[in-house]
Amino acid sequence: YYQNQVYAVDVNAKFGYLEAAMEAFATIGAVAAYKSAKFVSMFTGGVIAVGAGATGVCYLLSTLVGGDIVSVSALNVIPMGIFGYMITLASATIATDAITPRYAISFTLNTFVSLGIATIIQQIASSQQLPTNGYYLISAVASFSVAVYGMISGGYLFIFGGGGGGG
Repeated sequence: YYQNQVYAVDVNAKFGYLEAAMEAFATIGAVAAYKSAKFVSMFTGGVIAVGAGATGVCYLLSTLVGGDIVSVSALNVIPMGIFGYMITLASATIATDAITPRYAISFTLNTFVSLGIATIIQQIASSQQLPTNGYYLISAVASFSVAVYGMISGGYLFIFGGGGGGG
């Protein structure tokens, strides 16, 4: 939906540059996850909360900045960096902690369930005939919900499980 949002601000926007920036940020996020994996694995719930919360903030702000193409673009690029970080960290955690070498099934199932949830959310939004920013607001709420889950699971495990993990 970023293309619709950007197009609403500037019909002559250079989508190739924006998409390249998104991929670059996703790569930077993946490298950051690789470099920080040992440290943050102790705080999975907190990492989920911060990453999802920051993504939600970006989505929410992108609906409020109006006609500023730089801000709208940045608020769509930053979540890609967060996504790159989170998916790489999650994949590494699954691969490290899996009790079976068949963790590829977990990756596939995770993606399948995520896409299923996204499809349901899009269908609900579509049935309500929401504008593009409506989708962003729904995504922000979903991100904030995941952030709350991260805080609860991380806090629970910190208090009762002897560590700061979660997820």
